[in-house]
Amino acid sequence: VVLLSDGRATVSGASRAEAAAALRSAGSEVYAIALHTSATDGAALDGLVREAGGRVIAASDNAGLSTAYGEVATRITNRYQIDVTSTARGDVRFVVSVAQDGRLASAATTAHIASVAVPVTPQRGLTETSAVVTTPSRTLVDRIGLPIGLVAVGLGLMVVTLLLSDPASRAQRLVREVGSRASASEVSINGARQRLVGSVERALDRSERRGPFDRSLEDASINMRSGEFIVGVVGLGALVALLMWIASGPMLAVVAFGVVILAARGLLRIRAGRRRQQFLDDLDSALVTMAGSLRAGQGLAQAIDTVARETEGAISEEFGRVVLENRLGRDLVDSLRAVERRVGGGDFSWVVKAISIQREMGGDLAEILDNVAATIRDRNRVRAQVRALSAEGRFTAVVLFALPIVTVSLVSVFSPDYLSSMTEGLLGWFIIAVTVSLMAVGGVWMRKIVRIRF
Repeated sequence: VVLLSDGRATVSGASRAEAAAALRSAGSEVYAIALHTSATDGAALDGLVREAGGRVIAASDNAGLSTAYGEVATRITNRYQIDVTSTARGDVRFVVSVAQDGRLASAATTAHIASVAVPVTPQRGLTETSAVVTTPSRTLVDRIGLPIGLVAVGLGLMVVTLLLSDPASRAQRLVREVGSRASASEVSINGARQRLVGSVERALDRSERRGPFDRSLEDASINMRSGEFIVGVVGLGALVALLMWIASGPMLAVVAFGVVILAARGLLRIRAGRRRQQFLDDLDSALVTMAGSLRAGQGLAQAIDTVARETEGAISEEFGRVVLENRLGRDLVDSLRAVERRVGGGDFSWVVKAISIQREMGGDLAEILDNVAATIRDRNRVRAQVRALSAEGRFTAVVLFALPIVTVSLVSVFSPDYLSSMTEGLLGWFIIAVTVSLMAVGGVWMRKIVRIRF
């Protein structure tokens, strides 16, 4: 009860003792704000508070009244009744601690808990509501801080993996492939990383998957051993999954690990595709260089070596490998067919067939290469025109596919509660599964529309 009075009883219908008894029976305490005037009776207010329980707060003017009411409001709102369900019986000691802005306050009390539950009567001066612990709403920085931290940690781990790895050059790997393989005693294994890489590579050898995986790394122009790449990707995925587990739970941790693995596979395919396209784009100019070298009196192997030395990128790497294999005793046509396999055939298959037929039947190889280069140049021109005409469709496909993903990501960052209902029931997960399936079908459909083969 908050009472504003000067303490004088002028029109009261009950005595001070009756008022105090009523307050005690209701379990209420009194905050008596004593307004000082010429007729103030402070003793009456002090007696009421002493009998009923509470406090007297003095106020002499309007400013004092405002301060007094603010103090009363603070005292009322800072009082809670904490309901505790305890399995203990007998005299139990309870300690309540409250932390705010780096400061800690604690209070302790002992209560007797009977073996049979009995109704609890609120103590005087306590509100009859359970204590609620609230936390400040998360800011945008708090929400995006964790994803940025995950990305930074992932990039740092990848950089460390690349720095610690000791990838062999293509020439060294080629020597191991066409020459005698080094024995286990010749392999230098220093530290846990080397042992782990060796275990992974032995497992790949047993499953006969090391060869295809090594070829995938070569096609992507990644100078790492298969075991190093797998250990790096799995380690990165495990780290991201652990951080997501701590932040959001096991389900998102599994999803994050799968995303890292799929991203690694996608990286290999994207790099291999770009390298293959670069090789085919530079092939016509490489054939012109070969034809010029042949007309200058050089042999085919020397012409290929000239291309390897005077060009850059995928053409230089592949033709340099052909020269190295030929010096190690491999047939030149067989090496060219291996290049055809690595670059996916295409226009280069014509070059291999022309060289193979010329070696069997004879003829002017320089003129043949000039004709093949002209044909490839015309095909590249048509291919570029087709890509220009289909650019709008490909860009539309990218926008339509990325728009829902970006929208959901932004909504989950700025308003995470908005999408929470989608994951609270089976219907929401069903809708998500149907949506993802339809997006996948639409993506494949639009890819077929804009991808023209000729």
